[in-house]
Amino acid sequence: MDKALQTMINNMPEKTGKKLDEWLQVLHKENIEKHSIAVKF
Repeated sequence: MDKALQTMINNMPEKTGKKLDEWLQVLHKENIEKHSIAVKF
Protein backbone atom coordinates (compact mmCIF):
# COMPACT_ATOMS: atom_id res chain seq x y z
CA MET A 1 0.00 0.00 0.00
CA ASP A 2 1.40 3.39 -0.86
CA LYS A 3 2.22 5.85 1.90
CA ALA A 4 -0.41 8.46 0.92
CA LEU A 5 -3.23 5.90 1.02
CA GLN A 6 -2.07 4.56 4.38
CA THR A 7 -1.95 8.11 5.78
CA MET A 8 -5.50 8.75 4.56
CA ILE A 9 -6.73 5.52 6.20
CA ASN A 10 -4.92 6.40 9.44
CA ASN A 11 -6.53 9.87 9.47
CA MET A 12 -10.09 8.65 8.80
CA PRO A 13 -11.18 8.37 12.45
CA GLU A 14 -10.03 11.90 13.24
CA LYS A 15 -11.52 13.40 10.07
CA THR A 16 -14.77 11.43 9.87
CA GLY A 17 -15.36 9.82 13.26
CA LYS A 18 -15.18 6.31 11.79
CA LYS A 19 -12.44 3.81 10.96
CA LEU A 20 -12.16 2.31 7.46
CA ASP A 21 -13.81 -0.97 8.48
CA GLU A 22 -16.74 0.98 9.97
CA TRP A 23 -17.17 2.91 6.72
CA LEU A 24 -17.09 -0.31 4.73
CA GLN A 25 -19.92 -1.69 6.89
CA VAL A 26 -21.98 1.50 6.41
CA LEU A 27 -21.47 1.46 2.65
CA HIS A 28 -22.41 -2.21 2.48
CA LYS A 29 -25.54 -1.64 4.59
CA GLU A 30 -26.57 1.29 2.37
CA ASN A 31 -25.78 -0.78 -0.75
CA ILE A 32 -23.37 1.86 -2.07
CA GLU A 33 -20.92 0.39 -4.55
CA LYS A 34 -19.63 3.33 -6.59
CA HIS A 35 -16.78 5.44 -5.22
CA SER A 36 -18.31 8.77 -6.27
CA ILE A 37 -21.57 7.98 -4.49
CA ALA A 38 -19.68 6.80 -1.39
CA VAL A 39 -17.71 10.05 -1.25
CA LYS A 40 -20.89 12.13 -1.53
CA PHE A 41 -22.54 10.01 1.17
